[in-house]
Amino acid sequence: MNLIFDINNAFYKSYFMYKKYGDKKINEKLFFNKFITDFFYTIRLFNEYNKIDRIVCCFDSQNCFRKQIYSNYKSNRIKNGDPGFYNVLDYVYHYLEKEGFIVSKVNGLEADDLCSLWVNILKDETMCVLSNDEDLRQLLSENVFIYNNQSHDKRFYFSSNLLSSIHLHAMIGVNTKYIISDPDFILFKKMLLGCNSDMVPCLVKKGIGEKRLKSKIFDNVFFDKNNILNTTLIRISSLLKSKFDCIVSVSNMHTNLSLVDLSGKYISRDIKMDILNKINDVKFTYSKNYQL
Repeated sequence: MNLIFDINNAFYKSYFMYKKYGDKKINEKLFFNKFITDFFYTIRLFNEYNKIDRIVCCFDSQNCFRKQIYSNYKSNRIKNGDPGFYNVLDYVYHYLEKEGFIVSKVNGLEADDLCSLWVNILKDETMCVLSNDEDLRQLLSENVFIYNNQSHDKRFYFSSNLLSSIHLHAMIGVNTKYIISDPDFILFKKMLLGCNSDMVPCLVKKGIGEKRLKSKIFDNVFFDKNNILNTTLIRISSLLKSKFDCIVSVSNMHTNLSLVDLSGKYISRDIKMDILNKINDVKFTYSKNYQL
């Protein structure tokens, strides 16, 4: 089994837990220890019941190609005022790389993009993506599942094809929820409803939510996240007008797709080729026992 970590997501989770008990000013050593403790604890949950083949750690870059498409993308994000936050994140990167984990960080890409690229590279192998980011549920498939290890709400997300073939109940515990999620619908609803936290605009009228979009629109079109046809978007636009008297242009749907689609089709060919060439030289060499 391969574990693919959205490190920035995991880092913020550890940060919010650290801030509950830590000083206002970050103690970099204590914060680093908190993150690494959480990181290894999660790995041990899987390692006890499965042979881990690789652990991939994906980091955000400072720049993102989506800002060139839509200038407001994530414009609501406030930079942490404590330099210790970024010092620890940088140290985590170098520590994991030195210890022999696969570490991915590429200028212009977010951790989500790198998780997606790794899922595509390892497509014939079983893997778990570790994140509570809903966008990543687009990656669910017959051999890809997602674990959200929020302490108060642990969840596994599966595509319907995978649930019967992987049994992890004993590993994580009886309180863990198991959710069937359709990766096509995840992208569909993100395209139309946008994302407040990322400043991706909502294209439909207020009051039109997930359930109505699914029953009235999604269930009446053939929406394949891997092959979104222009004729499909035209059909969606027509249904929105007839069912909800809501006018949404195909152009706006294309723009939103470029902001939320993790298929990689919006990443430049040069960046993808550069990543693939580098990945060929990257090996997972960590040989310890995940104990601190």
